[in-house]
Amino acid sequence: MVSEMVMPKLGLSMTKATITEWFKNEGDSVAKNDDTLEIETEKLTYPVPAPTSGVVLKIVAPAGTTVPVGGTIAYIGDPGEQIPVTTAAAASPQADEATPDTPAPVAVDAPTPQVGAERIKIAPAAKVLAQKLGVDWSLVTGTGPGGRITKEDIEAYHQAPAAPSAQALSASDQTAPQSFDVVNVSATRRTIAEKMTESWHVAPMVSSHVKADIENLVTLRQSLNTGLREGQAKLTLTDLLVKVMAKAITLMPMINATLSGDTIKIGKNVNIGVAMALDSGLIVPVVRDANKKDVFTISREIRALNEKAKSNSLAEEDITGGTFTITNLGSYGSVDFFTPIINQPESAILGVGTARKEAVVVDDMVTVRWQMGLSLTYDHRVIDGAPAAEFMAIILDLLQNPARAVFES
Repeated sequence: MVSEMVMPKLGLSMTKATITEWFKNEGDSVAKNDDTLEIETEKLTYPVPAPTSGVVLKIVAPAGTTVPVGGTIAYIGDPGEQIPVTTAAAASPQADEATPDTPAPVAVDAPTPQVGAERIKIAPAAKVLAQKLGVDWSLVTGTGPGGRITKEDIEAYHQAPAAPSAQALSASDQTAPQSFDVVNVSATRRTIAEKMTESWHVAPMVSSHVKADIENLVTLRQSLNTGLREGQAKLTLTDLLVKVMAKAITLMPMINATLSGDTIKIGKNVNIGVAMALDSGLIVPVVRDANKKDVFTISREIRALNEKAKSNSLAEEDITGGTFTITNLGSYGSVDFFTPIINQPESAILGVGTARKEAVVVDDMVTVRWQMGLSLTYDHRVIDGAPAAEFMAIILDLLQNPARAVFES
């Protein structure tokens, strides 16, 4: 019996997703619950299991296609079974305007949507080899069935003498021809671009910068890490900063606000987002109720979220509900101050620069102490300059007296 495979709904806010890769080809056998394809939503990447066992009779939506929730993406059945003559709710590649209410019908028996003039057919093993060798398979001529690119085609192309690039040929009349590596914009990168542009245009942002004395914070960290059980992960400065910021927000709740129409909502939960850089882009998992958790619990949660982020296993609840964000570029050793963009609909974000020992004046004496650059960007519709400066003063005080944040309830 033929089964229709549809785009699943994997989160409350999910309305569509882009198919990034099929793990199976038409004609391949598949077992129920086997990962059959990979999809990318606005926030995360997920593998999608097969709803039943059988053979992939027809792939309606190839890689690169954006499909609304509930839209048909493939048919699975017994070999030789006929596909129902109906229409599928698959959208054309990158058709972001499609929604469940306005599907873009595509005939099931129509030619498979393709990249450019035609879709590039490539065996999964050939794709893996091409990625390993750095071969652009769109330039390879397939010799397999139906023009499919095989491993042998990739190997032959890789070993062949290099030919002039299309860019160089088209620019032959120019004095200094240029060539480019073209990278397709992923759904994640596209979402980051949209969100950052939206935030930039929506919120009048102001950034304040200050050099913070973290000598006592570093000392406390060293003390807390002393005598840990074998195998227990040590606290990081980020772990402590999350706890410090949670305490600072409880002392000045207005920072935990968001603008909603004609009202300002001040969050009762202090949920701290921790920006993490992945190869695919930026993700901001959230430590919920950070003000109610001890620093070791916060540390464990951040490590767990980081591991889930690296393995593309974050759930929607892991990345939603944040009320304030910390973004730390200090580990690169090249940034003291920067101007982070607010993670909407939050009203503020803290940028953390490099921590280093510097010569400073304390009690009219020059001494060496740990210093760190901090940058607070805030939404001027909600937070004025004076309250922002007051909040920065609270942060500076807590960093010099970190026990107040770590040990006081």
